[in-house]
Formats: sequence, structure tokens, C-alpha cells
Amino acid sequence: MVACVKRGVEASGEDDKDTLYSVEERSGMTLEKLVDSPDELILALRNLLGVGSVPVLDSIRRELLLSSVGHAPVNGRIEAFLLTLSEAKGFTEP
Repeated sequence: MVACVKRGVEASGEDDKDTLYSVEERSGMTLEKLVDSPDELILALRNLLGVGSVPVLDSIRRELLLSSVGHAPVNGRIEAFLLTLSEAKGFTEP
């Protein structure tokens, strides 16, 4: 899942290393811990990027969906993350 977040940030056009470093610094959590609590990751991205977080969240969602295609759900982590992103969708609607 961490790889999906990294690819999603990169695919959105953001500098993935700078963005993820800033997210970790502001949240006080590592990316691995943020992935375990997607609400915190979404909040950290929104606080850092504001409206610019919309394409990042969309890219992360797309990467998660692509990674799960053809795979049986293992433990629900990806599904839970996708649900959290869907619940935050009100923010991503123009």
C-alpha cells in the first residue's frame, strides 16, 4: 500500500519525495503508519496541498484500484483505504 501511495503522489505530478517527507513531518507519523490510518494521511495531504490534494488523492485511489485488480482481498486493508477515500470524495468533487 505504501508503494501505491508513492506512485499515486508521483503520478499526480507532485514531487513524491518532498511531498511525502513534508506529510510525515507535519503529521509526526511515518508513511507506513499513515497508510494504516488513511484518515490521517488524507488530512495531512489536505493540510499540505489544499485544493492540490485532489489530484493526489485521485491518483492514490487509482493506484490502489489497479493494485487490487485480479487479486482476492487478503485482509481488507485496501478496501478500508478505498472506503476512506470514497468518504472523502465530497472534498474531491469540483
